[in-house]
Amino acid sequence: MDPEVEISSSDVWMSQEAAAQALDKTTRYIRELVSNRKLVGRRVPRQGKPDELQVSAASVQDFKNRRQAERQAGSIAAVNEGAAMQRALQELGAKVELAISSSAHRGEVAISTSANHPELAISSSVARDWLTLTEAAQCGLPESYLLQMIESGELPARNVGRRGGGTWRVKRQDVEAITGQAQGGKGGT
Repeated sequence: MDPEVEISSSDVWMSQEAAAQALDKTTRYIRELVSNRKLVGRRVPRQGKPDELQVSAASVQDFKNRRQAERQAGSIAAVNEGAAMQRALQELGAKVELAISSSAHRGEVAISTSANHPELAISSSVARDWLTLTEAAQCGLPESYLLQMIESGELPARNVGRRGGGTWRVKRQDVEAITGQAQGGKGGT
């Protein structure tokens, strides 16, 4: 199960905890990256304790650089896609503005049209099945209410650990069902 280890005398090694902190990931994810040979690791025996996993600092930096390059490539692709949609809409005679969100690295591009062509509004972002609580709150319910529902078991959710966007992920369809119930309940009395 241990991956082959490339050992260089000039390589600096760090603990799996330090690697996890450097990459803002969990130690479990670091172990997976080592076993999948995306990071270089080695096992160091300790007296009377389990072996310690150490990770090459150079491989951690290389991984960060590759990840950054992938994000930039995704942003460029999103901009190109948005520009192509903008040209297509302009050919239809619509006045458009290209709006690239800060989350363009996820492939989200929105194009808003002028007021006289609202039927041409297009969003190329793919609706994700799982949402953060902040994203789910955009459906009209406060995050605190959604969190209470998760804690009470009324709203199914996944605990994804320490991640960007928070700990919890909820299914879009579950939030939309609850939003529909909340709106239906208000209008009935």
